[in-house]
Amino acid sequence: VEDSWKGQEYLFHVRELCVQHVIQHMDGINALPMLRFSEACNSAAIKQTATAIILGDFESALATDSFRTLHFRHAREILESPRLRAQSEEQVCEAAVGWLETHHYDRLMAELELRDNLIHKLDSIKEPFKDLSGTFDTLRADVRELTVQVEEQRAVVNKCSKHAQFLQDQL
Repeated sequence: VEDSWKGQEYLFHVRELCVQHVIQHMDGINALPMLRFSEACNSAAIKQTATAIILGDFESALATDSFRTLHFRHAREILESPRLRAQSEEQVCEAAVGWLETHHYDRLMAELELRDNLIHKLDSIKEPFKDLSGTFDTLRADVRELTVQVEEQRAVVNKCSKHAQFLQDQL
């Protein structure tokens, strides 16, 4: 047991050294991939540092296509942050449109259809299993959470589409 405890302490120490190394070597170019990496390794310190770098040096962060691959939650957090330091509104709009091109509107529609199908199936099989209603309620809550995320994505799509049309009209 003692050896196991020492091994666990050692691994924790090595993990912290790795996190420090990643943070020390983070810059505008690699901050976006590190933001995604922070989710995989569950590191709030890496996420916080990456987000701060991206918000402060948005132009460098956009130098690669990494922004397009971000999860909706991260892209939205960055684009809506009052701390975002971008050269212009057009730069922010171009980033949003680029993200939208990667995450097609069809995908959002497919998620809505999947949500509707899941709700229908849950309703149809709930009756024979009344004693499992807590499980179905949990599943329903998960589906509703997905619905909220999809609706948020739809709102961003519509907002960016309107803004892109406005910019296009201005040209």
